[in-house]
Amino acid sequence: MTVRVTFEFTHTKDGIDVKSDVVPVAEGCCACEMAFASITIAEVTESASRINQALKADVGFAGTAPGGCVH
Repeated sequence: MTVRVTFEFTHTKDGIDVKSDVVPVAEGCCACEMAFASITIAEVTESASRINQALKADVGFAGTAPGGCVH
């Protein structure tokens, strides 16, 4: 039994947006795998939140970079 966790990170004007998905790779999955996947998603989402706060606090990081990027 296996699960796959995928993340998609998008830097928007509001900060880093995190989307995640848990996909069972084999037939079914156990509660331990789902618990580990859920905790991993929570940790990554919390890390993105801390990065968002740091970016918002750094005035030199604000604005839009050349090429349309969000810095």
